[in-house]
Amino acid sequence: MNRAIGLVVLVALLVPLCAGCGASATTLGADDNGSEVTLNVGDTLEISLAGNPTTGYQWLLMTNTEPVLGHADDPEYVADETDEDIVGSGGTFTFTFEALEAGQVDLELGYMRIWESVPPIETYTLAVSVE
Repeated sequence: MNRAIGLVVLVALLVPLCAGCGASATTLGADDNGSEVTLNVGDTLEISLAGNPTTGYQWLLMTNTEPVLGHADDPEYVADETDEDIVGSGGTFTFTFEALEAGQVDLELGYMRIWESVPPIETYTLAVSVE
């Protein structure tokens, strides 16, 4: 009987460790613009692109990716390390998506000033398939 209890306790401890087992993370950048990627449900997709918000420009999600891909509302921005004397240096915008259900979506990001009513000065597209 003690062995059975010990086995139940061991399984109870190990099951949470496997949460997300099989899920993987795919990281893409500017060189992957216009390409295709295949993910499995539960996988994470990160897209990192250089930008400089001090110019007023920022990367924005241009397409609705749900229900295939879920995403954070805003990308994470990390400024490049520079000397304190340098004003207006750039950094990296990172978008994080989670594959929620099987399907396909054409993801598009635009580098633009949100107050201007002109097309983005740069776009990033990615054909995403989730299996």
